[in-house]
Amino acid sequence: MKQAFFKLCKVILGAGALAAVIQMILPPDVPPPVKVSLRPVQINLDMEAAAIRHRSPALRYTEQDVNAYLDYVFRSKRASFGTTAPLERVFVRFEEGLCRVNVE
Repeated sequence: MKQAFFKLCKVILGAGALAAVIQMILPPDVPPPVKVSLRPVQINLDMEAAAIRHRSPALRYTEQDVNAYLDYVFRSKRASFGTTAPLERVFVRFEEGLCRVNVE
């Protein structure tokens, strides 16, 4: 009984380690970079106007608008982040009741 228990534990541990290695090898599920030719929405100006009015208006943006804005903002700042961990891009993903900010 003791041998069977330890064999089962080793199989479960091996399966967990294999699953972790597979997750590390698979490419991440990220959206492709968006090529935006137009100037993105000025989100910072909208937030500043909302703060000046002392009201909380509903500011609604799509995932594409926010990603275009982040790409525009960080485009000039990529070189200033250093060479040890270069910043490729920052993007967000909206899900139901959740906003994920990802850094590549």
